Amino acid sequence: MKNIKKKISKFIQYLNFLIKKTLLKHLDKTNNIFSFKISYFNKYLISSFFKMKILLKYPNKINNTFSFKISNSNKYLISSFFKIKKILLKYPNKINNIFSYKISNFNKYLIGSISLLFLSLFYLSIPTLYDKTWVQNAIEKKILKEFKINFSISSDVTYEILPFPNFTFKNVKIFTNEDENVGKLAEIKKLKVFISPKNFFNKDNFNIKKILILDANFSIKNNNLEYFKNFLNNNLLKKKIIIKNSNIFFKNKEEETVSIIKINKLTFFYDKVKILNQVFLKGKVFKVPFILEFNKNLINNNSLFVINSKKYKFQFENNSFNNKLDIKGINKITILNLLLLSEYKKEKDMFNFESKKTKLNSNNVNYKGQINFNPFDLFIDINFKEIKLKKLLNTNSILFELIKSGSLFNDNLSANININSDVILGNKLFDSLKLVINLNNGILDINDSVLINKKIGLLKLTNSKLFLLDNNLIFNGNFNLKVNNSTNFHNYLQTKKKIRKLINNINFSLDFNISTNELNLINLTINDYEQEVQITNLLNNLNMRKVPKIKNVIELKNFIRQVLNVHYSG
Repeated sequence: MKNIKKKISKFIQYLNFLIKKTLLKHLDKTNNIFSFKISYFNKYLISSFFKMKILLKYPNKINNTFSFKISNSNKYLISSFFKIKKILLKYPNKINNIFSYKISNFNKYLIGSISLLFLSLFYLSIPTLYDKTWVQNAIEKKILKEFKINFSISSDVTYEILPFPNFTFKNVKIFTNEDENVGKLAEIKKLKVFISPKNFFNKDNFNIKKILILDANFSIKNNNLEYFKNFLNNNLLKKKIIIKNSNIFFKNKEEETVSIIKINKLTFFYDKVKILNQVFLKGKVFKVPFILEFNKNLINNNSLFVINSKKYKFQFENNSFNNKLDIKGINKITILNLLLLSEYKKEKDMFNFESKKTKLNSNNVNYKGQINFNPFDLFIDINFKEIKLKKLLNTNSILFELIKSGSLFNDNLSANININSDVILGNKLFDSLKLVINLNNGILDINDSVLINKKIGLLKLTNSKLFLLDNNLIFNGNFNLKVNNSTNFHNYLQTKKKIRKLINNINFSLDFNISTNELNLINLTINDYEQEVQITNLLNNLNMRKVPKIKNVIELKNFIRQVLNVHYSG
């Protein structure tokens, strides 16, 4: 037991010797180890530190001397350091006896490494000595100067060593200008400001490495869009700004939320080689996951904007070229096998675009449209040379997925989309179509849509509505089949001669649960006559089936012949 105590005593004595020899006798060489310059005053402080027995005598009262909030981990590091030093100084008169004990080179390196580790931890803990009011004011000024961001930082601040030295603030706000009564841009639950460890002995020359924003809510309106534009157009992003687990709320003039972007991670940074301001965003909008990338060239003022959603196999890429009067550019949209290439021009709140090259397999497509941003209103006219009706009405397409999500039922969205095709492929009943999608004040319909059979007539949708009910997407509508050639109509149905009467039109209504694929015919009239009892019974029998009501064109023909037979026989 005595031998063990003796060895420990010699180890502690030798460790004390190494520390003193390294820091006190060779302070000039210490400068070569560290990347900062040590002044004569700081050398005096380091030398005095090892001689100050008053600090070692009261290690538990050290924290009370600082006007700063010290984390538990830092308290432990500082307290431990002083305890070790106290033990080392317990045996100052026995240093010479160390040389009678043989220590291997490995142990020397190990002891030296441990000493250096404790010295490093002590050095990294120096910012805990800074006054918290000074830290609050200094960080605000530094961020405003280097990032041109007006933070209102609270006094609730802590210092952390890991994973990199940083000051952590809670309940922080961002304003678009110096007047904090107006222009509030964001409310932040936690702000981390990472600082360089090079200048801890001279606190006035501290250097910010990057900023991390956590759990923030950003509010974007028309009156602060110019703030973001100026932020990205200037060389302000030389140091990274990272935002995590936050939200962006887009609001109109009435302070109503139009849309929300959920941010998983948003990064702002500056590429020194390419002279680009760059933005990377991973998040969700309308429950759709996406990745956004934005590059702003600070020399020619051109920009590249890319949105990619792997889930829906969708990509939007835009190259813009700015001048003083307007913005011109080229964008590319890829959806599954559809490629849309177009040119556009933006003037004030108006955005006009037109297709230049499109590709859907071998199908030719062209379109043109207009977007008004204040208030938001979209008009687009799309023309196909040929189209597959089955694919267009596929309930698993991206359009129907957006409708099912409820994202389009928004009072602040307005749109009119026309889809035209000269040829319908894979359909024996109709030759061409005109599909009209209307979105206004949260109501979605396809009124005035038309399916055309050149030999018979046209089927027009006069009154319709798409809506969500108990998470089910429901469609109901009234249809009018205008028969231009009654003879061709009877030939197509192969009706008996005795019921081949003149038919001008057939009206019917239906309810269709798109989510469950359930269809019900509500009423059916011929030549504007009132619905007959026999026809009502036919509809009831059809709707009571649990299996699909009408599976193909043959069953449709059979059902219409039954209706005509009941109508004209009665």
